[in-house]
Amino acid sequence: MSALRWAAALGNADWHLCAPLLVALAAAWHTDIATVTTGVAAYSLGQGLALPLWGWLADRYGPGCSLRTGLVVAAAASVGSALCPGPGWWVALRTAAGAGFATVTPSVSLYFETLRPAPARQRAFAALTTVSAASALASLAAMLLLPHAVDTTRLYEGTDTRAAALLLGSLAATAPVRHALGRLHGRAADLACGALVCGLAAYWAVTDGEHSPSLFTGGLFLHALAAAALIALLAGSPDGHAGRILGAAPPRRLGELSYSLYLWHWPLYVLLPPETLGFGGWPRAVALIGLSLLAAALSTYLLENPVRHRASWTTGRTGALVLAAALAATAVLWTLLPRPPLGAGSVDISQLAVGAREVAAGPALPGHCAPA
Repeated sequence: MSALRWAAALGNADWHLCAPLLVALAAAWHTDIATVTTGVAAYSLGQGLALPLWGWLADRYGPGCSLRTGLVVAAAASVGSALCPGPGWWVALRTAAGAGFATVTPSVSLYFETLRPAPARQRAFAALTTVSAASALASLAAMLLLPHAVDTTRLYEGTDTRAAALLLGSLAATAPVRHALGRLHGRAADLACGALVCGLAAYWAVTDGEHSPSLFTGGLFLHALAAAALIALLAGSPDGHAGRILGAAPPRRLGELSYSLYLWHWPLYVLLPPETLGFGGWPRAVALIGLSLLAAALSTYLLENPVRHRASWTTGRTGALVLAAALAATAVLWTLLPRPPLGAGSVDISQLAVGAREVAAGPALPGHCAPA
């Protein structure tokens, strides 16, 4: 248990401390924000690619060996990240750190599932509930208190400021919260679900994206809280009117595509601005939603499901060749795609570097960096 506690703490600290340092690192290495931010993406890539490796290692040599090996890799890579001389090393070492820390989540999950006796498991879940709630509030405080010198982009994409969404989802899945919400059933649960759905829909209708200050002064937190509560209520009362409506075929099919949709929508929005499409507003929104759904459906049914169900072409030498071809195609696509205008219309990247140097020199960071 002690090792798991340290692993979880170090993994969270390593991940959360990177985002606030990106501007300072770019200034120190005399490079742009995009290059340094690649290290954050590399961390996630390493984490995703390493999960099967740790699963195999845990099956063959035991979860303890998997956890210890992963922590050694992660510790070495994290120390190297702190000492590396430039962005190239930074990206490589962040990939290794993500790969190392990938062993933590399955190890913690296995620990909770196999914990005996029952009272010990209940105490562990209670501790998990407390930590999730406290961390979510800390993430909200970071969003409210962080100086706005890096504009809304920093608040929206910073791991420390957006961790509340994941933490509230984890909190809703814990036994104490499920038991508390489980007391609502029948008409009461339907009314609560209806109120949450109406509240979320109304907020979506009146919110103007990054131009809505309320999003960054508690709105995103309340949105995540309402969504987590809605999911928990529906899970506890699946046979109610709200459960039957939201459990119908169209929402279920959309849920099957949800992760692919999450991955596809953002690059499409970035790469297809109004200037490229020739139109904006609601027509652009409808077109991009359609393209995102199409891309999500194709990747789900042609790629993700075959890999998940171990189709013949995904295993053995054929699988290795397919993986190599996919990586090569991704690299070619990366070089062919036009570079999006970084921070256009919202933040002057050069001013971020200036602000970071001012912080390093001592004076306080100005309250806002106006775009040029």
